[in-house]
Amino acid sequence: MLIQRFLTALVLVPLSVAAVLLTSSVQFCFFISAVVLVAAWEWAVLLNAPLWGRLLYALGLGAAMFVMYLHPLLWRPLCFAAVLFWLLALYWVLQYPKSKSVWYRPVVVWVLGLCVLLPSWVSLMVLRHDMTHSYWVLYAMSTVWVADTAAYFLGKAFGRRKLAPVVSPGKSVAGVVGGVVTVIALSVLLSIAIDLEPIVALWLTVASGAAALFSVLGDLFESMVKRSVGVKDSGQWLPGHGGILDRVDALTSAIPFFTVIYVWFLSGRL
Repeated sequence: MLIQRFLTALVLVPLSVAAVLLTSSVQFCFFISAVVLVAAWEWAVLLNAPLWGRLLYALGLGAAMFVMYLHPLLWRPLCFAAVLFWLLALYWVLQYPKSKSVWYRPVVVWVLGLCVLLPSWVSLMVLRHDMTHSYWVLYAMSTVWVADTAAYFLGKAFGRRKLAPVVSPGKSVAGVVGGVVTVIALSVLLSIAIDLEPIVALWLTVASGAAALFSVLGDLFESMVKRSVGVKDSGQWLPGHGGILDRVDALTSAIPFFTVIYVWFLSGRL
């Protein structure tokens, strides 16, 4: 399983880097839209929807993305709304399984999928359009990958205390803390290396740490939904990794937090 994960990552990482750095804004939009639509399809699969239901759900999300693309003034408000949603999701995760009686209804879960996927797409669009260079978008995404990788290895080594054993037994407090600390350290080193202004470096570190911290929430939230419906993986697209949704779940929660901090404190500075 570990070898499969490694080999798949060898394909996914270069593809993601190329999609961010070597595309125009329109091409980037098409790329992330395709990823989000596949994730929407998998969300519908989690709910055991028939073929027509999966198609309708993906098309509905696609229509919502098209509307948002035509109205950029709605992007930032949706990012702020996403942060509020994820704080509510945090409460549900902490209260699980008691919270299941509140959100575990078919109609609600359908809507929750939109709340997870659409704001993450919008957040990436905000970053790509506002940042002076696309490598900063890659940096924002990399905070999640670095945190996840560090959490995996540090959790294996030191993870005695479980973070949320009822939702995801594999997550440990040491892993999460280690992931956040690693990302913060790398952010500080990067800020020094490229000689960022102190105030810019400070807020970049805050945004990076917040993204790393809340990245685990997206993973836990999807695990909570999968556990409730009795499914292990969202799909089988990626050997050793499950589905696309399993790979982007951490990004869905992390990127809105990074984007909101960027909008408030870093817009025009990166």
